[in-house]
Amino acid sequence: MAGYVIIIREQTTDKAGYAAALAKYTEHAMQAPNLDRIQPLATRGTRFEVMEGYGAENVALLKFPSYDEALAWYRSDAYQAAVPHRQSVARFRAFVLEGAD
Repeated sequence: MAGYVIIIREQTTDKAGYAAALAKYTEHAMQAPNLDRIQPLATRGTRFEVMEGYGAENVALLKFPSYDEALAWYRSDAYQAAVPHRQSVARFRAFVLEGAD
């Protein structure tokens, strides 16, 4: 079954530093393994609307061939090196979940 990574940006805490931090995040995230196996379903700038619960500024949804691959990508040293860059300028929540397909 497919695996999904959902990353929710709840609130930007440093608007002035956001672009530079995001560039560093992207630079590191692009070193993560198996990028060719990721299918971005929703990324920055994708339209969304919060229907219930707390608000969000952005939501990213990535599809992987399996739950284990999604988890391995998120936990990889390369991706974990990227995470502090985005967390330095905003509050996020991230989930890995298994699809029903």
